Amino acid sequence: MEFNDLNGITSLYNEYKHYITVHKDIQQLKQKVVEIIVAKQFIPMMNDLKWIKLQHAVSSLAFEPPYILRCITDKDKTCYTLLK
Repeated sequence: MEFNDLNGITSLYNEYKHYITVHKDIQQLKQKVVEIIVAKQFIPMMNDLKWIKLQHAVSSLAFEPPYILRCITDKDKTCYTLLK
């Protein structure tokens, strides 16, 4: 997939980096997620920039796609949220 709006993605990435450095609770959450990843022996496939590119691509679609959000921090394996 080609991303033509490199400036937009760079801007989003810089905003994201600023946000996570300013808010300490996000840093603690990221550390908790890393601990869960190690404990469950997951293999991370996407870095922050890839997630931002995905979010940018989805937000630029002409329609709002349905998807299921499943957080790694969920205690219940069957717990998920259906977003519209």
